[in-house]
Amino acid sequence: QWDPKITTFPGLYLIAASLSPAFRLMNYMGGAADDSPFDSVVCSTGQLRSVNAYVLGPLCDLLVFCILSRTYVVKGGSVALRLIRVALFPPHWFYQLLFYTDTAATATLLLAYYLYLSDRPRLSG
Repeated sequence: QWDPKITTFPGLYLIAASLSPAFRLMNYMGGAADDSPFDSVVCSTGQLRSVNAYVLGPLCDLLVFCILSRTYVVKGGSVALRLIRVALFPPHWFYQLLFYTDTAATATLLLAYYLYLSDRPRLSG
């Protein structure tokens, strides 16, 4: 049942629910304890936070790397250093560890920009 006071869009919960079997499988394969945050609940707190920390956050970092590689001339490790600066930017780092829509919104915008740079403007929306 939807609570109108929750500001997180349902799409982020759908992503988390679709990844829930994978998280439970990783939990089972890792031999986690019974009080693990990846319990039998479809979307436990640990699973919800893992979506941003293990899926959407690294996706943002990968997209930033791809965008920087396309827009800057590579001089040694300059693209990698810029990526590290962006990845460790405090708001990105903080929201990546919580279950907020900021990481999903950032990933969506970065994907649209990357598709635009890749000469696929129709896919970018």
